[in-house]
Amino acid sequence: KLNEFKHLSYYDYQRKIRGIWKIKKRSINKTNEISVLIERYKDIEAKLIDAKCDRNNIINLWFDCLTDLNNII
Repeated sequence: KLNEFKHLSYYDYQRKIRGIWKIKKRSINKTNEISVLIERYKDIEAKLIDAKCDRNNIINLWFDCLTDLNNII
């Protein structure tokens, strides 16, 4: 039985042996938030590339993305 849980972290192992089988919603929500944010910035980047904007504008866009990601985390 212990071999089934061998790959889990200590915290996950403790949750499993206590009978808590659900995944924490907060981590799922954060993951979804990050994915949506990155996809939004990818779309903006594609529009800037199509409009033949300066490369500095694209770099600034991704810097803003990193700032937003830092605020989410």
